[in-house]
Amino acid sequence: MRLGVAILCVIAALYLLTGCEGGGYKDEALKKQATRSLQRISGALEQYRMEFKSYPAHGADLEKALSKYFVATDTAGNVTNEWTKLVENSFWEGVTYETPDSLYSYFLTGKALDTRHTPLTARSNLKRPEEGKSKKKKR
Repeated sequence: MRLGVAILCVIAALYLLTGCEGGGYKDEALKKQATRSLQRISGALEQYRMEFKSYPAHGADLEKALSKYFVATDTAGNVTNEWTKLVENSFWEGVTYETPDSLYSYFLTGKALDTRHTPLTARSNLKRPEEGKSKKKKR
């Protein structure tokens, strides 16, 4: 009887330690890492837009277009590009970039490295100016 209770206690403890949904703390950390990486890529896209007045064209190689925003120099003076490390350590099958209108919008998609490959997205926050907006006269 005591052996059965002890086994149930061990199973319950393992269940709680690995997380109730089967993913556990490691999966949560991997999703957060991917979310932060997507935010960093979005920030680089905004820097790119500030400099060039538009986002990279549809189908552009983001690594090439954004490389200067991911350059880091260590204490020894070695220069490295963090893009590859950022993407490989955060996403399953990389990041997809689309832009239907490079002046105003972009969409980023990627799957986190957690066991469920949680899909994550990011998009621009710019609003397109309304075209042909007519002003109504107040009476």
